[in-house]
Amino acid sequence: MGICSSQSTLPQILLLGLDNAGKTTFLYADKWDQFDPTVGFNYEEIHLRQIVHVGVWDVSGKSTLRCLWPLYYRNINFVAIVFVIDAEKEERFAEARRELQILINEEELRETAFLILFNSRFEPIFDLEELTARVGLDLFHKTIKWKAALVDLMEESEDFKLALKWLGEQITN
Repeated sequence: MGICSSQSTLPQILLLGLDNAGKTTFLYADKWDQFDPTVGFNYEEIHLRQIVHVGVWDVSGKSTLRCLWPLYYRNINFVAIVFVIDAEKEERFAEARRELQILINEEELRETAFLILFNSRFEPIFDLEELTARVGLDLFHKTIKWKAALVDLMEESEDFKLALKWLGEQITN
């Protein structure tokens, strides 16, 4: 198996977002209390919150490594992308918006479901509607399947559970 291929028969999810947004927290919060930011990528086959068994590719969001993202989605058939945005860093919304626009315009991802998670450990500055507008989710193609949720990735809130339920439905349908 090459670095950007998968022999697994499991549905594959690509976990993306800017650096330090909470991607690795999404992957490991129910396993460990502490972990380091991703330097390259992590791959885990997990039972996603008791919904569906999947392979998850957690790829670094560091600016110098984002150019590698296409190597993953052009070589692996992903059923979903989970894009994590730090809801507490307004100064990075424009950067996240640019990266999302690139992804939604990729031909290889036209059939891929997008779950956008706005991660906030504290009281959020903006509500979900305002966050959605600030990162341009209203500009998504009408044919793109997407859902956004405002969550704390360290907690199992009702909104987080509903977002994961939606993700599971996209994977199993």
